[in-house]
Amino acid sequence: MRRTSVLFLIESLNLGGSEVFLSNLLARLDQSRFRPIVCCLVEKGKLAPRIEARGFRVVVLGWRLGSLVSTVRVVAGLVKLLREEHVELVQTFFHRAEILGALAGFVVWKPIVVGSQYDVIVPNGSLSRFLLRMARLRVRHVVANCQACRVHRERLTGQAPEDISVIYAGLAEEESVHDVQSESVLPDDFFEKGPVVTFAGRLYRLKGPDVYLKAAASVYRRNPGTRFLLIGEGPMRDELVSLAEELGLSQAVHFVGEVPSLREVFSRSSVVVLSSRSEGFPTSVLEAMAVGVPVVASRTGGVEELINDRVDGFLFESENSEDSASIITMLLSNREIVAEVGARAREKVTKLFRFDDTVAQIESLYARLLKENGLRARALKVALAVGRGRIAGTERHVLELARAFDRGKVEVTVFVFSEGELVERLRSEGFSVIVLRKRARPDFFLLMRLAFLFRRASFDVVHGHPERIACLAAKLAGVPAVVMTYHLLGSQASDSIEPNWFRLAWERLRTLTVDFTIAVSQVDARVLIERFNRGPERVRFIANGVALSAAPRNERERTCREFGLSPGAPLLCTAARLSRQKGLEFLIRAMRGVVRAFPEAVLLVVGQGELEAELKNLSSELGLSSHIIFTGYRGDVLSLVASSDLFVLPSLWEGTPYALLEAMSASRPIVTTTVSSHVVSDGRTGLVVPPSDPAALAEAITRILRDPELAVRMGKSGRERLETHFSAEKMAKETLEVYNSLLTKKRPVFQK
Repeated sequence: MRRTSVLFLIESLNLGGSEVFLSNLLARLDQSRFRPIVCCLVEKGKLAPRIEARGFRVVVLGWRLGSLVSTVRVVAGLVKLLREEHVELVQTFFHRAEILGALAGFVVWKPIVVGSQYDVIVPNGSLSRFLLRMARLRVRHVVANCQACRVHRERLTGQAPEDISVIYAGLAEEESVHDVQSESVLPDDFFEKGPVVTFAGRLYRLKGPDVYLKAAASVYRRNPGTRFLLIGEGPMRDELVSLAEELGLSQAVHFVGEVPSLREVFSRSSVVVLSSRSEGFPTSVLEAMAVGVPVVASRTGGVEELINDRVDGFLFESENSEDSASIITMLLSNREIVAEVGARAREKVTKLFRFDDTVAQIESLYARLLKENGLRARALKVALAVGRGRIAGTERHVLELARAFDRGKVEVTVFVFSEGELVERLRSEGFSVIVLRKRARPDFFLLMRLAFLFRRASFDVVHGHPERIACLAAKLAGVPAVVMTYHLLGSQASDSIEPNWFRLAWERLRTLTVDFTIAVSQVDARVLIERFNRGPERVRFIANGVALSAAPRNERERTCREFGLSPGAPLLCTAARLSRQKGLEFLIRAMRGVVRAFPEAVLLVVGQGELEAELKNLSSELGLSSHIIFTGYRGDVLSLVASSDLFVLPSLWEGTPYALLEAMSASRPIVTTTVSSHVVSDGRTGLVVPPSDPAALAEAITRILRDPELAVRMGKSGRERLETHFSAEKMAKETLEVYNSLLTKKRPVFQK
């Protein structure tokens, strides 16, 4: 079996909860599967000899904190180590190690970087917090040792919940640490002279040793024979010695430094106190519970996940020394409660917090991440990015494309920048959808978030519609293929064909990251080549498509009944966003000519938009209110189209409008403008007239209404043209050809 090289990155191996955890993990990690290497950024520390004695390599980089030159040198040394040792996975401990590990990971892309969240501390300094958030782009996964740490990590860096695993730090069988030098000296009869209340932790503010001493003073006044142990070293030692003198505890408090065996001291103590102001999942509490000694701990971090108050331990509000003193005093005078609580604590730890279970979960996580990272001959992973959640032409294209891909060959994730019907439909059909919010233009944080998500998911293709920010993020994340589809090149028809010099320059700059461009109309494809200087080999026209199904049912009778129409009245339909682009003003003006020829003719205007009031006023001014019905948004638009005699779309500019494809699927004859002549074959599937020409529109409409046989022939031909040229299957096939043509240059492993 091939062994995976795993680098454990930590500042030092001095005595501490995480350092001891790493030492125990190394001792139990399956050596047949994993080859561990330890890298200390600053110094080796007291645990290093024990780890090296087991045959593990410990590398020291000698980082001088605060020195930019030293930091650069350390990152360079880390990069060299990753390459020389062919490291495939990096596990970091603490935020500084995570930041440097991520920096090295940006240079050496191969390793998976796994972070750790073993506390609920916010790093000092805005720069550290910013760098930790940026490191998220390279950190694939995070291990938290409790739920509190998981929640803290999400808030601190915005890490996605699915990228955080909670793995509780179980309790290892006690190991001898007598090879660790200690200045601790306790007389043999120390524990026989009276009750002992013990604190174990680093002597610094967050661990609350001052809170412990204040509680000790209160306990001592009530129980003068009690002694108090402080186990550990730290920057507050001298301050705490002075505080003990001020509190009158000089004879009762013993500072013993680091001890060879916490569990041995705890087993002989009467009570163990954890007075932390901030805490993750304290192993010292596990150690105390394992030997059946009652623990009095502050409510902070993951402590409440470990202790059930007054069942297997006792909790007090953080910094409330009087509360903790009352609990300690009660325990010192009630041996029965001490025995009961201690027994339940020992049983709990033995059953629920075994270190072998912790190791098994970590090994399983490593294996899963390595497997995901190593997959190659697999379904293509494609990210489709679209701006709005509501369904219009562009969003309909994304929906049809996602549906048409073979799910066994293409795994689609859709990124959307607002909620809406598109999101609901995709999720209801089983697609993965990620909704993100744009806060500003440009949105730097959205760019970084997208880059992180793209990198984490190892997408093969990112396809923007057009969403240029997604394309830029894809390049930053190293996505192999970046594709953009233009659905309309400008907000006005003239912009599409004759963009000004600034628009040309800006658009070229914004799309430097795009490997290939798809246009949904031949006009746009020509403009991209001739005006935007895209090489013909990097542009392809792929028409929009719809899923082919049976023609929608003609429910003319129901439609006429709903709108109060005569069954024999000529019925026209248009379905579009009520905007300038769709040219509906000219259709309303054309209706005067249609009504003169067919006095009962009625036009259904299906849709919503900013021009709704203006168009209604125009129809009223022209005396057409009884001939034009504004239906608003309708979920049964296909049924309305199928119930009509013909479909009209008088657009001023277009790509490949889905409204026309739906009319063709319903076998309806079409009247449209020359901007859609690539969709409608003039004289065969419908009639094509110049834009902005009400007279031409009226003439074309009345021609079809006067010739029912022509209408039937055009409707039938339109359905045939749809099946041949505008199917979703054809659109997906041609799009997949673009993906594969890009990827085979880099990764000749994907299915076609």
